[in-house]
Formats: sequence, C-alpha cells, structure tokens
Amino acid sequence: MIGYPTLVLGTLVAYLRASDETRPFVKGAFGIGILGECGALSGAVHATQSGVSMLAGVVA
Repeated sequence: MIGYPTLVLGTLVAYLRASDETRPFVKGAFGIGILGECGALSGAVHATQSGVSMLAGVVA
C-alpha cells in the first residue's frame, strides 16, 4: 500500500519542478504508474516477456 502515496508524492514534486513543456509527460507517467499499481499492466508485461523468451529460443 506504500506505492500509491509514493507515486502521488513523486508525481506532485515532478509536476511542480517541470516546465510547461514537460508537464504533459509527467501526467502521462502518472497515468502509467497508476495502471502499474492497480495491476492493469501485468498482462502486457507477461505477454512481452513471453514473446521475448520465445524469440530468444528461436534465435539460439
């Protein structure tokens, strides 16, 4: 449960220190962080790792 407060605090600090041009990237990173914390990215990570492992087996 420590992940959410850390994510919010880190994003707030990054947002306040960012310039106007880079703030959209901070917002996007926050969105990706929330998806990662709630587990929505687990399937994508698993599929990517499986695909890389399969390709490594074919190449080797």
